Amino acid sequence: MENKKLKKRRYPNMSDLEYNVWKAKLSKVHKGKSQSKETIEKRIKSLKKVIHTKEWNDKVRKSKLMEKNPNWKGGFYKTNNGYIMIKVSEHPFSNTQGYIQEHRLKVEAKIGRYLTKEEKIHHLDENRINNNINNLMLFKNDSEHQKFHNKIKQFGFTNPILKQIEKRWEIEKPKKKTKFINIGV
Repeated sequence: MENKKLKKRRYPNMSDLEYNVWKAKLSKVHKGKSQSKETIEKRIKSLKKVIHTKEWNDKVRKSKLMEKNPNWKGGFYKTNNGYIMIKVSEHPFSNTQGYIQEHRLKVEAKIGRYLTKEEKIHHLDENRINNNINNLMLFKNDSEHQKFHNKIKQFGFTNPILKQIEKRWEIEKPKKKTKFINIGV
């Protein structure tokens, strides 16, 4: 029983069959050879280091959070699909790691309320890194956003589309009230 627990901790990706085959090969290599007392003591110490308490793991994890972590890059990163994410743990719509898209924060600061999950932001120049407020446009939902894309593809930037861009901040507010906290992005 104890060997199975040890195996699961030290070799979690190995199946029982793979572990037994590996152990048998290892036994053949070391057959007839004995280990010194020093070696055995070192192995026992290393095994004791692997087994930690929950409190110890929590302490180590918390000591390397955010600024204390050597990989900390200031609370922002760029996603694979090109959006800039900013660390705002207290935001109601932040992801599980506490990050939210920068363009959503900029629009929220402009209109003075949190965006709903349905509301979409459009980058006028199609550049996802350019989060200047003059480059962003708010839509009620994805359907409205896609209609706008289709109009641009079909007609280009004509007068009706330019007028829609000018009125981009005139959108009706959602019925659900939430207290907005401006974080000054």
